[in-house]
Amino acid sequence: MHRGLDIAIAERAGDHQCLINSPFLMRILFLAGTIVLFTACTQAPAPPAPIVSSIATSPDTARTAPAAPVAVIPEATDSQRVSSGTTPSAPAAAKARPTQSSAVQATTTTATPAGPTPAPAVVPPVPTPPDHRPWSDLLQRHVDAAGKVNYKGFKRDMPMLLAYCDSLAAHPPSDNWSRNERLSYWINAYNAFTVRLIVDNYPLKSILQLDGGKTWDVRRIRLGDKRYSLNQIENEIIRPQFQEPRIHFALNCAARSCPPLFNRAFEADQLDAQLQTRTSLFLNNKDFNNIQSGKLRLSKIFDWYSKDFSDLRAFLQPYLSLTINPNASISFNEYDWDLNE
Repeated sequence: MHRGLDIAIAERAGDHQCLINSPFLMRILFLAGTIVLFTACTQAPAPPAPIVSSIATSPDTARTAPAAPVAVIPEATDSQRVSSGTTPSAPAAAKARPTQSSAVQATTTTATPAGPTPAPAVVPPVPTPPDHRPWSDLLQRHVDAAGKVNYKGFKRDMPMLLAYCDSLAAHPPSDNWSRNERLSYWINAYNAFTVRLIVDNYPLKSILQLDGGKTWDVRRIRLGDKRYSLNQIENEIIRPQFQEPRIHFALNCAARSCPPLFNRAFEADQLDAQLQTRTSLFLNNKDFNNIQSGKLRLSKIFDWYSKDFSDLRAFLQPYLSLTINPNASISFNEYDWDLNE
């Protein structure tokens, strides 16, 4: 029985073997495999479904939720690339590390062009005092130590005198000047323009011959963009602005009884000492003042300008070698208006 079964199985296996070895069936199987392989290669796998975080469940939490950190992979150095065999090609290396010239070119081409450079603000020059040395030179030439003036000599040097007066006109006092710079300017201006007035009208016997005796009120002195009279310079500028009584022994009115004309220009850095010396010389000169302990015979200047000296005895005492009696009498000399030559 078993033998018959084995014979039957062997016969069926033979039939299957014949089917497998059939050329027709082999072509069909080859074609089917090719189709399956082609389909598998042309179809891309579906992307994974995005993972939605539960943090962004509302608009507010979505705006405030921190971003997920991004891993930064450091770039390999050239030595690492060489050792690993991954050295970049020349074009890639050049692109990765731009040269200085390319960086400068990029900066130049991308910079926003600046607007026109504004012109610098014009700062006016700070006014400076004039040089008083030319005036000092003229005084040394034509005024002696006693204050006698050689007006003929000044007339010969008229161009120099005019040049100094023009210098005063071109450099009027400024607020940035020191007190002494301004005061020395005004004293020198008063004296220089007085000398010029006499020289312009020389020869003459007295300054009172000019403008009907009112020449001090004529506005003939140009300084800057203004015109002044001698009286304005003395009584509207020097006296009220500086409150300095010693100026009365520095200003000269071209008369014999005036305090002698100093044969030097007044200078800011020496002004206090110069005023002190001129005051002492005038007070102790018997041609102008005769001072005794109990009797004072003084220049008319102390009468005309008495309010400038306040306590007259207190003003005089520091300049004298004697002591003034508190009850000393005071009188004033007549004024001689003849020219101081």
